[in-house]
Amino acid sequence: MTVSSQQFRVNFPEFASTTTYPNGQVEFWFGFAYNFLNSHRWGDSIDYGAQLFTAHNLALEARAGAESAAGGIPGGQVGPLSSKSVGPASASYDIGSGVEEKAGHWNLTTYGTRFIRLSKMMGDCIDFVQTFNGKEMEAMAVIDQVVELHNSSVDKINNPDGKANPKLVKAFYSKLKKDYVEGVNEAYKKLENLVQ
Repeated sequence: MTVSSQQFRVNFPEFASTTTYPNGQVEFWFGFAYNFLNSHRWGDSIDYGAQLFTAHNLALEARAGAESAAGGIPGGQVGPLSSKSVGPASASYDIGSGVEEKAGHWNLTTYGTRFIRLSKMMGDCIDFVQTFNGKEMEAMAVIDQVVELHNSSVDKINNPDGKANPKLVKAFYSKLKKDYVEGVNEAYKKLENLVQ
């Protein structure tokens, strides 16, 4: 199944603006994603992978467009901001927890880090299934667990608790991130135990 730009905008409402994210641009990145992604590796999750791939590239394109509109040179490399100071006030962020080692440009957006994590997980599971006979069902159960984790996380992202209360929303997203990381770590541990 191929996801339409309309369904993509429902699944990722932050890309609803057809002015900022024209249909032609969305379709371009979907076409590239479906040509780029290995359907055997992604299986039933290929549509979700294509949406993350597209969201990542749309976010980078929007950033480049904003740089150009402000008189800058579009497409410059900008890494995650770890600290900022304005006058006597300063803020810093722990970006290490949201960065995937050796993932390059995928770390420039949250969609990219989600894409690369899922891609690595899919690859680990598929490699395992093809390499170790006799434990295919256990490995496939891990794949199913990761797909369900991603699908439920996307549903939750689009429907946060306490929308009228910023503190509740912040707590909601903090817990969602914690649950997601714990779920991925749990899946990796299951894979490690299957290898032993």
